[in-house]
Amino acid sequence: MWHEAGRSVMDMPDGAGATESVEVKKRRLREALRQARKEAKLTQRVAANQLVWSTSKIVRIEQGTVPVTPTDVRAMLHLYKVTDESRIEDLVELAKSAREDKGWNAFSDVFSSEGLQLFGNEPAAKVIYKYEPSVIPGLFQTQDYARALLRALGNSEKQVERRLEARTQRQRLLDSPTRPDLNFILGEAAVSRPIGGEDVMREQIAHILELSHEEGIAVQLLPFAAGPHRGMGSAFTVLQFEDPQLADLLYLEDAERESVSRDEAGDIKKYLDLFVELQAMANKFGPLEDQLGKMVRDDPTLRARTDPETKQLILSGHIASDGKLIAAQQKINGGPSVLYDAVAILVSAEGAKLLSGESTAKDFLNDAFAHAKFIAYVETAKPLLGKAGIVPDDGVILVRSAENVAAFIAQCRELRLWRREDSVHAV
Repeated sequence: MWHEAGRSVMDMPDGAGATESVEVKKRRLREALRQARKEAKLTQRVAANQLVWSTSKIVRIEQGTVPVTPTDVRAMLHLYKVTDESRIEDLVELAKSAREDKGWNAFSDVFSSEGLQLFGNEPAAKVIYKYEPSVIPGLFQTQDYARALLRALGNSEKQVERRLEARTQRQRLLDSPTRPDLNFILGEAAVSRPIGGEDVMREQIAHILELSHEEGIAVQLLPFAAGPHRGMGSAFTVLQFEDPQLADLLYLEDAERESVSRDEAGDIKKYLDLFVELQAMANKFGPLEDQLGKMVRDDPTLRARTDPETKQLILSGHIASDGKLIAAQQKINGGPSVLYDAVAILVSAEGAKLLSGESTAKDFLNDAFAHAKFIAYVETAKPLLGKAGIVPDDGVILVRSAENVAAFIAQCRELRLWRREDSVHAV
């Protein structure tokens, strides 16, 4: 759904916005006060003089850079000749709740005020447009990716944990039934720059693919092959609101600064037009799934590999979807009935979906089920087991994290299930 900043150019579906954060309440209050002043045909200077305030106080209240007390709200509304008691009480209540609830300001020790404004207003948006050329956007980051990125950016361990706490809270938006539509464009650097190591990047890419299949989430990739364009260098986010009382927001971020524009409809439209331009460029290179699959195939750091220390074969579902790598490994080593007494099935939801249609993958799993003493699998591998006809029993164990997988391997070694070869086969 496309909207021009400040007014609808297409009919939006009915339905209220998301739960109001304290940041949204503050916006409602200051915009209502500004509108009331304009309706009273008073300039900021004249209003300040009549209230015996400095002009800067009115300016800061309307910009949202200072809190406003319920007493100040009543004084301003009296000057602006607002007589509707229900409206007055509503705005006074907004002032009270905005002062009592810290909201995202609880994280002001690790985030800028501009960033906190963005976080607080996201749940109330109807549509979010995001272009990020350099890193995975915070809403889409896995815990391991975010931790590695924050450490690389020089944060202390205390800051890392605080930022991760905020990120986890922010990502609850993804599970909200009133989540805004998300339209994201990622630059190739965001998905190709190795952050946190191969396993972290593989998990991160799988997570993005999984999110991209959810209703209301559209993710595109703009590769380097697109050439130069006007969006190079700086990330931007546009929040559009269905509520006419909430102006759209433009959030800009570059290497040196962040900024939030609230009322500059011209600037917001400029960036929406740029988003459409980048979207058209990205469309020329095909669906996200195809592009990421090609990147994985072309990037040796993301391809299947054998870890010499643990002799653990790791396959990406996207690479192994043709079955060739699995078949080759079985042919070389004689299959799990020869080498493997225990098998760990570690695969993303997208990988499971792709592998479930491959006969070689099914043959491998059936062979493992027939001969291995134990099989460990992660939740996302359930569909793959089902396609192969494997029914969980005492020898087929669900594991919920990498730590559990490590514990599974350690237990198998303790039971001497690695007597043929000290290895675990991971699909």
